[in-house]
Amino acid sequence: MNILKNAQLLICLLAISFMVGCAGTEETPQPNNGGSGGNGNGNPTPTVANCTDPLATNYNKDATTDDCGCTYTTNGKVPETIPASITQKVLIEEFTGTWCGYCPSGAKSVHDAELKYPHQVIGVGIHYRDKMETRMFAHLETILGNINSFPGATFNRKTVNGSKVSHPGNSNRNSGQIINNTTSPKLGIAIETNVNSSNEVEVLTYVGIKEKGEYAITVYLIEDKVVGQGNGYDQANYHNDNSSSPFYQKGNPIKGYEHNATLRDILTDLNGFELPTCGQEADKVYKRMFKLKLDDSYNKDNCRIVAFVTDKTSKEVINSQVVKVGETQAWN
Repeated sequence: MNILKNAQLLICLLAISFMVGCAGTEETPQPNNGGSGGNGNGNPTPTVANCTDPLATNYNKDATTDDCGCTYTTNGKVPETIPASITQKVLIEEFTGTWCGYCPSGAKSVHDAELKYPHQVIGVGIHYRDKMETRMFAHLETILGNINSFPGATFNRKTVNGSKVSHPGNSNRNSGQIINNTTSPKLGIAIETNVNSSNEVEVLTYVGIKEKGEYAITVYLIEDKVVGQGNGYDQANYHNDNSSSPFYQKGNPIKGYEHNATLRDILTDLNGFELPTCGQEADKVYKRMFKLKLDDSYNKDNCRIVAFVTDKTSKEVINSQVVKVGETQAWN
């Protein structure tokens, strides 16, 4: 009988010990902080639609998405309505280098196209392996593939006559094809620029959407009449002995050569600034400002701003615009 009682007592003690042990290992529940999008009190961070541009007069630091309502101090020279007619432009990005002996003729061909199609062709010199090289050359290779031909050029980054990169000697023909085959551009661009007291160029871009799409805007700073001394600026010239060339007996290399439309810097991400959803709708004008400190070595009187809009997927240039730094270019 005592044995039975002792056994029952032992079982009870073991049961109590087990219950106490379990209670000691139980964790205190923690509040849900809303995950990675939470605010720490169990609630998700609310979406705040407002102005996301720090350069706007009504910037909202708490905004999480842009509502296309940013306001800016403007000079009033750009109408905020899209004109009925917009000109299709061609951006020629020419690949060049001072070591390239045939590149002077390539630059001349691009300039000739600008003269043939005034206000419709915009040339930009993308330098490689010299003192004027920028990070854009390597980026363009990720879009266009390896660039092995110098001089070379891409026309609105489109496939023209079977290739995205061709000789700039085709500038007149390729530019004409794009201009003549585009009867109704999808969008237009206007630009307002100002140089402030800190020697920063402020660029207010206007994108007038005619056709809805997924777009990004890129802004270049280019400089004309760039002249330097020595290797990296003196221009190789394989036409020096060709009496029919405009570069005949100019020297090889050409010392004091003027490099025009030279890409100096990019004010946006290399892929451009992606327009918010509200800014991609038809019949809308989307505004955004970009700013860049001008390098002391640049002559701002020789600088221009080139803005262009690309298709987010294809990376092709839809349209472009150019203006001298400190001036305004309205819709055209």
